[in-house]
Amino acid sequence: MQASGQPDGEPKDGDFVAYLAQLEKRQLAALPARAQQHLMLDSTHAPGAEAADRAADSAAAADADAVLPQFAAGAEQRKRLARAAVFALFGLFLTVYGLLGDGGVLALLIGLILLWRATVSLRRAASVAGPVLPGGGR
Repeated sequence: MQASGQPDGEPKDGDFVAYLAQLEKRQLAALPARAQQHLMLDSTHAPGAEAADRAADSAAAADADAVLPQFAAGAEQRKRLARAAVFALFGLFLTVYGLLGDGGVLALLIGLILLWRATVSLRRAASVAGPVLPGGGR
């Protein structure tokens, strides 16, 4: 720090563009030495490390390819469950409206059909998923 309160190396006339250009030149000049030192200290660039990295990457890709169909099957099951939930809610609404409101027999009949359809969809989704064991396992 200089006596005038300005940091060292900063021009007194306030030309910050020149100051930043000078800083950039100093940093670029020091960069190759720092990069060489970093490469010497970095253990991942040891001989054979690249081959091990490639082997690990290919194993991870194979695992991802094996898991992808399971995710797709899970997505299809979630679509079925969402569809069944919509049928169930709408059917329940129409059934209650038909019984308690002024919906009449037609609303009651449509509500019961939608509830039946939701039950069938939920049974199919449950049979595809398999039995649920105690403790949350399948």
